[in-house]
Amino acid sequence: MANHATIIDFLSISLSRNRQEGVRPLSPNEQLIADQLAARLDHKLAEVVQELEKVASCQQEDDGQEVDKNPPFEAFCAGMHQIGATLIPHLAQVYIDFKAENKLEGRSLDWIIKARSDAFIGYLMELAKVHGVAFDLNVTQIGDRETRILAQLEKDLRSLSLEAISAA
Repeated sequence: MANHATIIDFLSISLSRNRQEGVRPLSPNEQLIADQLAARLDHKLAEVVQELEKVASCQQEDDGQEVDKNPPFEAFCAGMHQIGATLIPHLAQVYIDFKAENKLEGRSLDWIIKARSDAFIGYLMELAKVHGVAFDLNVTQIGDRETRILAQLEKDLRSLSLEAISAA
């Protein structure tokens, strides 16, 4: 994936969207807390991405799970959905724990978790596009069928993200 966007690229795009949406400026104390939260979430996101890159380069151990019977592209996207369904709530839990530790109330820092979740979804979508096609010998480029599968995957991941963040 050296020639493809990194998680940092996706995070930069997501944070740029936040600036455009008019996130209010923070006080110095709020900024300190926001920086601590961002650092914790960035660390967790980096761990997650590192593990996913091991999987993508086939450096993980065989977990003995049954292989999906769907066509390879569809199965790969189902795998990305399963990863997102597990790790997006995990990122949200890091946020929930941070808020509890720092006795934070309200939703003023939600944009930080939203940006990380959005970046992670972008990253999973890139994995699905690049590696999903690579694993399916019958697919040489993304056509209508693959576009529909990707659109559904993104819709599902965004729904999971919204649900997890709303629960925070």
